[in-house]
Amino acid sequence: MTQSIIYSIVIPLPTIMEQQKIIDILSTVDQKLQLLRERKERFTRLKKGLMNAILTGKRRVNIWK
Repeated sequence: MTQSIIYSIVIPLPTIMEQQKIIDILSTVDQKLQLLRERKERFTRLKKGLMNAILTGKRRVNIWK
């Protein structure tokens, strides 16, 4: 493509209201992702702590058959 063709392409932009709605939606998604990352980190730390306690014998695990 030549530069003149690229410059002649018209790209429609959403209205300001639509842009604001998009921003709101993406912000909400970002907040949810952050909460999920924090929850995952808490569970990862909990798992590591429990595994350490089990492997060092500080905590016993009953296995039923």
